[in-house]
Amino acid sequence: MNILDSRPGRGLFKLALTSLFLVAAGLSPAAAQSAAEGGTMVFAHEQEPGSLNILHPSAGGGAASATGGLFNVGTYRFPPGADPVPFIISKEAEITNDPFTVTYTIRDDAVWNDGTPITAADYAFTYETIVNPDWTIANRRPYDLITGYEIISDKVIRFDFSQPYAYYQQMFPLLLPKHDLEGKDWDTAWRDGPGVTNGAFKFEAWQKGQQISFVKNEHYWADGPKLDRIVIRFVPETNTLLELLRSGEIDASDPQPQPQIISAVAGLDGMKVNARSGLVTEFMRFNLKTPGLDKAFVRQAIGMGIDRVALVENLMGPIDPEAKPTQSLFFEPTSPYYKPNFSSLDYDPAGAIALLEQNGCVRGADTVFECDGVRLEFGYLSTSGNERRELTFEIVQSFLAEVGIKVNADFAPAAIQFGTRLPEGDFQIISHGGPYNDAKEILTVYGCDSPTNTTGYCNPEADKLANQALQTPDAAARAELMNQYEAIIAKDVALIPYFGLPRMVVYNSKRVEGFNVSPAQDGSVSIGGWYWNWNSHEFHRVQ
Repeated sequence: MNILDSRPGRGLFKLALTSLFLVAAGLSPAAAQSAAEGGTMVFAHEQEPGSLNILHPSAGGGAASATGGLFNVGTYRFPPGADPVPFIISKEAEITNDPFTVTYTIRDDAVWNDGTPITAADYAFTYETIVNPDWTIANRRPYDLITGYEIISDKVIRFDFSQPYAYYQQMFPLLLPKHDLEGKDWDTAWRDGPGVTNGAFKFEAWQKGQQISFVKNEHYWADGPKLDRIVIRFVPETNTLLELLRSGEIDASDPQPQPQIISAVAGLDGMKVNARSGLVTEFMRFNLKTPGLDKAFVRQAIGMGIDRVALVENLMGPIDPEAKPTQSLFFEPTSPYYKPNFSSLDYDPAGAIALLEQNGCVRGADTVFECDGVRLEFGYLSTSGNERRELTFEIVQSFLAEVGIKVNADFAPAAIQFGTRLPEGDFQIISHGGPYNDAKEILTVYGCDSPTNTTGYCNPEADKLANQALQTPDAAARAELMNQYEAIIAKDVALIPYFGLPRMVVYNSKRVEGFNVSPAQDGSVSIGGWYWNWNSHEFHRVQ
């Protein structure tokens, strides 16, 4: 079903999008031109963080980490298509299994941006800050599994765990400087900008509502950086972003793949795309505290009423003609562990109507169903100014109308959607994307005791399976647990996955180069929002 072909210009969009991504697929991160040292890069990002305190719920998840990767680096680095690489530590973490311990040996040359060495005391201070009940922390998992630690030397620390933890390489993705933060109120310390950090760049200034700037860290101990300065401008509107790309006011951006942007940049001289696919999914989620949506059969009917194949064909097909609806959050179809757990939500409008009728729902005069006195009419929150999400809503709305369910546009700017309404549970249906592709990530949004679970969904049996997966180092055994977990949340219809999203950076190759997008990986490594700037030390102006 090709819904968008009936809209003006959609055929041209498909041609432009396909051509651009065919070119992008063959791009190397290395520039053909010679690299220039110094200079400033202006980068546009959709969402402004609520805070630069990345551990605090107010930071806004991906918005904060999209900037956080510039000024703070962690224990491991996650290059695209490769295993995690020790970064702050000089070698692989040493592991024992009975009891489970993790020992880090810190590089001799690793220092903070004031020249102070990074030590085992900083690891200990970071852990103590995260588990301190006096501070507001978005997610204390898995640090609550640590039972103690021993500082063996200035550069060596061992952490003891109450149980095995499979994702130990993802721990300590940022460190806190004890010598700078000890005795300070952590809830406010980095709210408006961090002081002492350890990344390739350091915080310079934040003009709220406009931009954040970072300057070269002269004490950076790894390679680079090549740029003197990076400015992150906040551009939530698609049309504004296009104007800035055309005018040359910005050098690069990390827009979500959407028709208007890709069509426009395909015709701009020097514009290229660096993109990679990964387990990042666009989905529909529910607030189960909403009357009507608290019924699993209603959510099932919504899932069966949406033709996800049509969504993919119209919105993602031009990028990848082989693209299909997401049937697993955790594994790609090529994975030996893949199971299509969400196939129970395949398009079946007649079945959706029958399901509602079997549960006593009746159509009103306007054909919208009513169940136990509750009209099946819901607000649909998503990101205003994002054309792809606006088109997604239109398609979903038209399909659901055919099965007697009405959804109304309830769009908000990204800063409000992710900074206020999602954290506060102020939605009925919400659509967005995320790398909820492993046990740790999924428990942050659906764990019964997670402070960031604002959906009202709780299944103790599912939680038990996910927590078992966290303790299971063997990949095959962990995958089996995650498939069991996913079968439960699919049956409960905790969410409806639409399609996978590639990670991408659009940039003017005549001005800047060095991008090497790192998507969320295969269920064992989740990069989150740090995907575009993990290698910011390599960004450079073109001579």
